[in-house]
Amino acid sequence: MHNNIAIELLKTLSKSELKKFELFLKSPYHNTNKSIILLFDSIKKFAPEFTDKALHRENLFKKIYPGKEYNELSLRTRMSELTELLRKFFAQIHFEKNDFSLKINLIEELTEKFKYKISEKYIHEQLEENAKSKDTSVAVYHQKVELYKALFYVKLHERESYLDQLIQLGDALINYFFGYFSKIINNIYVQEDNLNEHEKFNIVKLFIEKFDNEGFLEKLKENNYPDYPHLAIYYYMYMTRIDKYNDKHFYKLRDLIFEHYHKFDKLTQTNLWGFCANAVAASLQLVDKKYIHEVVDVHKFFLKLKIMPVREGEYFIFQLFDNIFIMSLSAGEIQFAEEFLNEYGAHLSPEIKDNQLLIYNAILSLYKKDYNASMEVLGKIQHSDIVVKMRIRMLYFMNYYETEAFESALSLLDSFKHFLSENKKLPGYLAEAISLAVKYCSKLLTAKMNNKKLDYAVYKEAKDLKVIYSNREWILEKMEEII
Repeated sequence: MHNNIAIELLKTLSKSELKKFELFLKSPYHNTNKSIILLFDSIKKFAPEFTDKALHRENLFKKIYPGKEYNELSLRTRMSELTELLRKFFAQIHFEKNDFSLKINLIEELTEKFKYKISEKYIHEQLEENAKSKDTSVAVYHQKVELYKALFYVKLHERESYLDQLIQLGDALINYFFGYFSKIINNIYVQEDNLNEHEKFNIVKLFIEKFDNEGFLEKLKENNYPDYPHLAIYYYMYMTRIDKYNDKHFYKLRDLIFEHYHKFDKLTQTNLWGFCANAVAASLQLVDKKYIHEVVDVHKFFLKLKIMPVREGEYFIFQLFDNIFIMSLSAGEIQFAEEFLNEYGAHLSPEIKDNQLLIYNAILSLYKKDYNASMEVLGKIQHSDIVVKMRIRMLYFMNYYETEAFESALSLLDSFKHFLSENKKLPGYLAEAISLAVKYCSKLLTAKMNNKKLDYAVYKEAKDLKVIYSNREWILEKMEEII
């Protein structure tokens, strides 16, 4: 019985939610079957684990049907009915969390009851609320679609002209479609990059490739269409993903964001910030180091907006924090990186903050050429996961190399190779990033130990390779010193 669906659903409820479900269950509007109430009363005593022996089928049956012979089918039926009521309760509590869902359902119900004037009044109230929002996420446009669809039906039933409503509905639908579609496209390419899997026929990519996006956007711009900026930004976000070594998309995206950032809410601004950073980190920095300086300028622009953390009680997004810090050091802006760390380090999630601050201080000391301080901090870091372990090892190698502790560096690379051969379950992208770093570090170390110039072909291969590998910029910088 412990694996029954009803039991599994009950396990997810908090103490207060369990009380609400009891009220729901015992309301005659939702349930009139007293056997189900008896079943629930027998089960609820064992919250929150629901693992007591009393939950065995025979014991539950006795509570519901005292004195009767055990009947498996009857108990299964009651449990199925309890499960169905739990499903309805889950749907209701989720529905109640969404204020817009409540209002649009009210509007649609009023329309069905022919109360068109009242319905239209509520529609316009919601459209006014929607218009006040700076949020240009797909959720806002989805609301507009629902509202204009409801307004169209009102006008249709009242036999009034509804051309304007059709255009407004189409407008909202196009904005919703392009916003959501761009997210889908982006995630498809992320998955393909990470998993190295490609479908032979992909209708999503086919559509976006054949549609004249730039011609469409140009017409919007010519007509001063108010939502042009957000549609253009979505498009160039997508283009930085598929045509990722063409810098015109990054510059177009950056310029649009810098000009129109004030039209977006804080959450959307944060997403735009992340896209600009990824456009460089995932591609352009592999073309030329100058783009690292460009993305640092983007980071400085957004940091001045004071939008992170987005909400009170939340934390600085770790991936973004990491990108700002590492890119700043790679661009040679050590003072800026240190100031950023001091100002925003306290805003990292408490679960990772202490360890990450140690890692960042070890990296900072390394770039400030205080290698003893860097290695001292490295010794204090908790090896919390595989990514942290790999990062610490690379930082030790970098310190050993800089201090010419070549035997230690050689031993570390050897242990790295053993680790990679023994850990076959590492994610593909991570295994590749580490393997390439170890390969080029080995070439670098061999030349340095033998006091020889590095083979230029090795440097060119490491530089031209269109793959992000661990500590790429540091490795290339050290190679440039001995070619």
